[in-house]
Amino acid sequence: YQRRVHGVLHMIDLASQKMKDDGVKKIGLLATHGTREQRLYEKSVEKVYAGQPYEFLYPTDEEQGVLYDQGIMAVKHGVPGRDTYAAQEPCVQRLLAEGAERIVLGCTEIPIIFEDRSDPYLIDAMDQLAKVAIQKC
Repeated sequence: YQRRVHGVLHMIDLASQKMKDDGVKKIGLLATHGTREQRLYEKSVEKVYAGQPYEFLYPTDEEQGVLYDQGIMAVKHGVPGRDTYAAQEPCVQRLLAEGAERIVLGCTEIPIIFEDRSDPYLIDAMDQLAKVAIQKC
């Protein structure tokens, strides 16, 4: 028995839709340099929000370096641990203090850094993809 699923599930669009559905207007984004440079989430939110107001908040250059060096690279080398998350905590707290209603864990490595966290303000883009894929099957 094979069940056919038509269409493509787009992880970034699904995360954007989740934020729109939740009424989020201020979005903190944790993502790789490449994702940020390509403005993948910004383009998706612009499309999904269709004219509704939103604002992105980002890590500082220093925080982005910590995210990459102590977070993403730890995951890629298979050695993430509690200290990996602890290194990200100041950035997360600053984004929340600046008004971020949700913080998107916007690349495949970043949710692994936060895997022991169930904070309601975190949006795991991979988790959104998995939930919708299960619903479609």
